[in-house]
Amino acid sequence: MAAKNLVPQDVNQGSVTVAKFDTSIRTGLAYRGSFFRLGADLDLTENESPLPLFPQMKSRMLSVGAEFNAFDFAQLRVGMQRNIASNISEGAKNDC
Repeated sequence: MAAKNLVPQDVNQGSVTVAKFDTSIRTGLAYRGSFFRLGADLDLTENESPLPLFPQMKSRMLSVGAEFNAFDFAQLRVGMQRNIASNISEGAKNDC
């Protein structure tokens, strides 16, 4: 488990707020086998955009991935990430 920005902070330029950093919490797990590794991460908090120009952009990411080891010669990595935040458009939820 990881927590970022435990002390929320606004970045101001003069009297204008140019960025906001709120507390976010992420957890994950992993499994290591003899020829492969699996991992998954999940944001426990819904994060708002740090840029005030885009207040409607929210994120809560779910990520999974795997690595396959070919006899310590080559590794093949695959993964996906999806935004599962509420109140966002379907286009913003597309896999990356």
